Amino acid sequence: MRLRSLALWLVLAAGLSGCAPLAAPPDLGPDPAACLSSPQCAPGPLARAMAGEVRGGGDTERILGAMRAVAENLAYDPEENPSQFARTAEELFADKTLGGCSEFALAQMAVLRAMGYPCRLVLTVNAKWIARYREYPLAVPNGHGLIEIFVRGRWLLADPTDFILYASCPGPCLPGNEIAVTRARDFWEAGITDVEKANDFLRAAAEGGVVYVKPGCPVLGKVNFDYPKAFMNLGKVFVDKGQFSVGLRLLRKSVALAPEWLPANLALADCLLAMARPDQAGAYYRKALALAPTDERARAGLAKAEAAQAAKHGPAN
Repeated sequence: MRLRSLALWLVLAAGLSGCAPLAAPPDLGPDPAACLSSPQCAPGPLARAMAGEVRGGGDTERILGAMRAVAENLAYDPEENPSQFARTAEELFADKTLGGCSEFALAQMAVLRAMGYPCRLVLTVNAKWIARYREYPLAVPNGHGLIEIFVRGRWLLADPTDFILYASCPGPCLPGNEIAVTRARDFWEAGITDVEKANDFLRAAAEGGVVYVKPGCPVLGKVNFDYPKAFMNLGKVFVDKGQFSVGLRLLRKSVALAPEWLPANLALADCLLAMARPDQAGAYYRKALALAPTDERARAGLAKAEAAQAAKHGPAN
């Protein structure tokens, strides 16, 4: 399964035209009453805590808010890709990292279920990949995990890594060159517990006779990210895991987007201090104090940076 996160990653191949159903129609999937929990995607305490922070007056706003909360607080980490499909949603919240669209889907479903919305997965195969696979059987399988959310008597469709909410889209042809194969409450229920099983699933789906045209699925809304906050939060996730170079890049992006925002400057200073760069850390602590002269965290951080600088190179001028 691929990732298309924060508009930074997009995997596409070459194409098909026309439209016809799959050789066998997609499974209609579980009904709403069964879609508030499942073994892999039960809304645990961490998911419920995030759900409690989501604000919004209407269903569309609240659903997009849940998607945004996951994306701004759980970081995509390519190192997690090999472990896709093996973890529960609550384990994802505990780890604070996600590998690919499958885990974005699980995390978002857990929050939405905690908010009272029945959710189910829509597992797809990519039409452009099918064309490539038929020509090159070793082509890396390409599918996607979409979400359907039951709202006021109808299923809405959400892309968990493009962060778009669509109106009902019942046909097999879905946005993004995706063709629905089956629906399930989670990946384990669909028989997918690891990457190899996911690849087998996609290869089997590609054997059917299928062509694709772009469906008419109206867009109800798209997540509007607070990018400075998102980059800061995700940077701190990597810093906490000791992946300082990744965290540093994200925190620098946050400060570049919001140069006068105190939390981003403090987070960047903390990261630089943890990386044994006290001179650079000191500069950001001083900037933080210029923004907020009474901030105790900035004062304490500057004292630590100056002490580390003195121990490393002698007293600062």
